[in-house]
Amino acid sequence: MNKMAHRMALNNDLHNNNDHIISSQYASYEHKKALFLAVTLGIIIGTYSILRPLKSAVFMGLVGVSSIPKAKLAMMFFGPAFALFYSRLIDTFKRHTSTQIILGGYSVILAVFAILLSSPAVWEPGAHTTTAHILGWCFYGFLDIYSLAIVSTFWALINSLSSPKSATSEYSYINSASRIGGVCTAAIVYWISCTQNLPTTTAIPLFLGMSSILLFMALIATKLMYRHIPRSHLIGYAAQHETKRQAQRPGLISGLKSLLSQPYLMGIVVGIYSFEFIATFVDYQMHSIINEQAAGNIAIIHKYLMGYTCGFQILSLIIAFIGAPMLLKRFNLSVCLAIGPAVAIILILGLSVYKSLIVVTGVMMILRALNYGFNVPVREMLYIPCSQTIQFKSKAWNESFGRTTSETSGSLFNNYVIPHYSASTCNIIGSTIAISLATLWLICAIATGRKYKKTVDNDEIIGSDS
Repeated sequence: MNKMAHRMALNNDLHNNNDHIISSQYASYEHKKALFLAVTLGIIIGTYSILRPLKSAVFMGLVGVSSIPKAKLAMMFFGPAFALFYSRLIDTFKRHTSTQIILGGYSVILAVFAILLSSPAVWEPGAHTTTAHILGWCFYGFLDIYSLAIVSTFWALINSLSSPKSATSEYSYINSASRIGGVCTAAIVYWISCTQNLPTTTAIPLFLGMSSILLFMALIATKLMYRHIPRSHLIGYAAQHETKRQAQRPGLISGLKSLLSQPYLMGIVVGIYSFEFIATFVDYQMHSIINEQAAGNIAIIHKYLMGYTCGFQILSLIIAFIGAPMLLKRFNLSVCLAIGPAVAIILILGLSVYKSLIVVTGVMMILRALNYGFNVPVREMLYIPCSQTIQFKSKAWNESFGRTTSETSGSLFNNYVIPHYSASTCNIIGSTIAISLATLWLICAIATGRKYKKTVDNDEIIGSDS
């Protein structure tokens, strides 16, 4: 009897040890996966920190600041075109392969732009030739959809590999790492711009070359993750809840159909639209004041915009590293989603009272920092309990419609209202529209947060039947 009891005790110990080993291995792979995602997103955001100021500076230098609203209007065609291209890519290749193709394509094209913009003829004062104009427009369009083509699609990949439980802890970690990447590259480029006094024909190609190399590194990091992490750890909430038949929905507009049939997704679109409209409205004012004070000097404009980018990246890092984890642990998702529009309302009210370059820049820094440091990862969590069609295809349409329609609306205001009315009248009209949109954003944020909680609590998935 004692021998049998001893044998049973040994078996139990062996079983517990096996469970402990399996649990440790699972945690180890999950940590490795989060590390790979964090490093890759950090590289992607670091690249964005370099390219974002270049987009405006190069366009103003080759085309002119007065054409920025027209450029925003033209971008309304680029977003949907990319959404269609991405849908075809998703139907043809595996999801992570599609992400790698886009990273590689962007890396190559950035290298091509670096070569083209190294020509002194492009930057001759007062030249503004047809070639320079075309190059400026192409450069602006290519960099304008970077957020959609690179950042958004990589977040889609992260969402497809995550669960609601893991996202609460890991998204803050992943986003904090991405902010570190943004701060580091912005600081390096700002230091180079302030200390080296490089000519435009050297500086612009140098920064574009750095960006090209960084995106190639992101591509390598993604490949390494899929090589070293078992496939069983690369399955998210949606893949666990969907059948193979449900997950496979080929078609160029299947994502658009899901978007139009799901009020939940339209609530996300409202949030994207509202933020981008407010950002476009304030951003144009900042660019106009900078261009006027710098007398169109591209070096001064780029240096100021790089300093501004460095500033909001540092602030976003603080928010992502300290504020986001604390808020996500203390409050439910509805409250976290409501913070962005509430802050936007306060900032617009303050901007309507007093306006100067410092104030406008400060407002933009807070808006961008809060969006990148907190709003984006919280909004991305909303896609986790969604079908894979929504996570990839509908998300591309979401970002496309949200960004392009808002930038178009903001540009229409900047292009056709501001030139024909007094500054005070434009300020009142713009602030009223912005506050109204932020209020609608607030309502939709609370509603989508509640829908998310209900879906996860019931262990359901959104869009599996659409």
